[in-house]
Amino acid sequence: MTDRQNFHHGLEAFFQELPRRDGQPVGASVEIAWPCSHFNLRGNPNEPGFRQNIETALGLSLPAANSFVENDGYQVYWMGPDEWLIVTSGTPKDSQTRLDNLAGNVLNDLSGGQLLLEISGAAAEQLLSKGCPLDLSENAFPAGACAQTSLAKASVLVARGRSSDTFRLVVRRSFADYLSRWLAHAGKTPGINFRVRQQHSSD
Repeated sequence: MTDRQNFHHGLEAFFQELPRRDGQPVGASVEIAWPCSHFNLRGNPNEPGFRQNIETALGLSLPAANSFVENDGYQVYWMGPDEWLIVTSGTPKDSQTRLDNLAGNVLNDLSGGQLLLEISGAAAEQLLSKGCPLDLSENAFPAGACAQTSLAKASVLVARGRSSDTFRLVVRRSFADYLSRWLAHAGKTPGINFRVRQQHSSD
C-alpha cells in the first residue's frame, strides 16, 4: 500500500463538483471517515485461544451474526461464521503492527480498497431505502445490525448505528464515486450534504 493511498480517499473530484447548499434544508448528511483502516479477520471463533486473543486486544467481544460491536478504538462487523471486518481510525501504518501481533497471518489489510461512509439525519433511512433491497425499518434492522447487500447496484456493507437515524456504509473504493453521486442525486429532495470527517489514530 502506498503513501498516496493512505492520504487520498479518491473522492476529491466529486467534492470539487458538489454545488453549495448554503441556507438550504438538509435531511441527510454524509461523512467520509478518513483516514480509516480496514482489516479482514479470519479464524475459528470456537478456538478459545483465537477468541481470547482478539477480544483482549480489541477490548470487545466478537459480534453475533449480522451485527457489529464497537468501542472508542474499533468497530468489528460480522461478515460470516469465521470472518469479521475490523475498522479503526488512522492509517494502516498506525495500526498494522498492533493488529499483526494480535492475529498474525489471519489478518488482511483492505484499507486501500474500501471507504467508510456515515449517513445520518431524519431522511437517512428513507434515502437508503430508495436503492437498497433490505427492509431498513428500525423494527427489521435495529441499532447494531449489519448486513452485506447492495445499494444502487453497488455492493456494500450497511449497518445501523447506535443512533436510530445513523447508518454506516462500507463500500469498495472503485464504487465510492458512483455511490456518492447516486446519494447526491437521490438526496436532492430531502436535502443532503457531504463532508470529510478527519479521523485520528486510536493509539
